[in-house]
Amino acid sequence: MGRRDNRMNVESLCRFLDYVLGRRPDEFGLVPSVEGRVPLKELFQALHEEEGWGHIRQAHINELLMGRGRDVFDFAEGTIAASERHFHGPKEAGVDSLP
Repeated sequence: MGRRDNRMNVESLCRFLDYVLGRRPDEFGLVPSVEGRVPLKELFQALHEEEGWGHIRQAHINELLMGRGRDVFDFAEGTIAASERHFHGPKEAGVDSLP
């Protein structure tokens, strides 16, 4: 039964992170880069402020990325991003918009 509970927890984490990273990072105080990437340190801080998610550590993210989350998230150099983003991130200032 422990294996089933773990699988359900990984599935719940995957859905929650898909929402946090792919749909509403601003709701959790996260500001993704232009590429949609968020530093893991900031993600953990945001998760630990949410009820029921304070126990999430790097090992949970690693487990997620080895399973179902492999196609859902992109992890590189201490940052993570949702593969599919449904929000408009910050735009870089163009030369035309400078005073």
